Amino acid sequence: MSLLVTLLLLVLIGKTSAIWVDGSEDSSFSNLGLHTMYMTCDDAGSVCQACFTSRSHGEAHLHVIEYTMEPYKLEYTTQLGDFDDKFIIFQEEPGDAYRVCTEMVVGGSNMSVWKLNICMDNALRGATIPNNCVRPIALVSLRAERNPDRLRGHELLLCAA
Repeated sequence: MSLLVTLLLLVLIGKTSAIWVDGSEDSSFSNLGLHTMYMTCDDAGSVCQACFTSRSHGEAHLHVIEYTMEPYKLEYTTQLGDFDDKFIIFQEEPGDAYRVCTEMVVGGSNMSVWKLNICMDNALRGATIPNNCVRPIALVSLRAERNPDRLRGHELLLCAA
């Protein structure tokens, strides 16, 4: 449940244009905002972390993103009270491209139906990377679609500092 509330909050706050790896200019994606998140790293740059708090329905949601270079691991965690949701990618070869997505359909008789997607990928070819993002780690995409309404959400470009 905390993931649902958190994703809904995150997808409703995006306001700028997103980068789309395939170069698509599909207007159905126009509500996806792009946010660059600079992760704090250890001196060797092999372990990095970023965290932020969002609020929804009077509740605080803690988001933690952790990256480890050797062995490669990228972990996205959302916490709300006693509940937490994790999305983890492990990989032997850090240079291998990946794109991993999950989808949830949430709804019932008393609420609208929401289709929620979260994707994590490191295949950033064709993406415009800001000059101050020296080492891009991955792109996290969060999006939601409610019934026939338009798509909403945002993307987080994770950069090692």
